[in-house]
Amino acid sequence: MDTPTASRTLVQPQRAHQRRALALVLFSVALALMGVFWGQPWFEAWLTDTDADADERARRTAWIVVGVVSAVCLITLITSGWLATMAWRIRKANCYPPPGYPVLHATPLQQGASARRQAIWHGVAALTSVLLCAGVLGYLFHRFPLIETLYVLRP
Repeated sequence: MDTPTASRTLVQPQRAHQRRALALVLFSVALALMGVFWGQPWFEAWLTDTDADADERARRTAWIVVGVVSAVCLITLITSGWLATMAWRIRKANCYPPPGYPVLHATPLQQGASARRQAIWHGVAALTSVLLCAGVLGYLFHRFPLIETLYVLRP
């Protein structure tokens, strides 16, 4: 049974978790900006190197595409694993957020049917992201034969 709205209890955030989350966001933004400002000119020079022949430039481009696709898939799989774990914990505890889970802002505690819906949505999101990642990978490697390109152009 759902918890009545009038007597909803709030799960309060802890300052340490909020500071950690803010530090992680700031670090990620700083890393991305450093990559754009210092990495982009190097990548452009590396890809358009006039001393390299066409096969070498094609191989470099293929490696960059493989690296970006691999990074996106790795991030997607990590996120899917986290979502699936959350779905399991919510379902097992029959409440959202599960006991001991850190929150970043005051979150209403959901129990019963609303918690089960949260678990289902987390599970659906995990499964959807894995299937989407697999579909994109399958399409990319079918449409653009990167593996063959890397194999044929291998020195």
